[in-house]
Amino acid sequence: MSDESNGNSRLNSYYEQGNINLVWRELESRFGFPRKQWSKRFKEYCEVKRLDPVNGFYYFGHDIINPILNELLCRKFGYPTFQKLVEYVTKRGWK
Repeated sequence: MSDESNGNSRLNSYYEQGNINLVWRELESRFGFPRKQWSKRFKEYCEVKRLDPVNGFYYFGHDIINPILNELLCRKFGYPTFQKLVEYVTKRGWK
């Protein structure tokens, strides 16, 4: 198996439904994201883009949430804060 397919497999495991729920909880707890309102925006995003929830969460996080987190944390535009948050939450589990 190539490194690229291993990376894709690892990335896909980060964006499983159970992990998505952990990330929503972390966003709400750590950054004050009101989950109900953000979940509604996420659902609308997936409908417009015609994405399933797992793929949609990856793109929604990259397109919508990442710029907000970077602004809050004074990070450069394009820094993968959302992806790193997903990796962190997935590895740690939500406590």
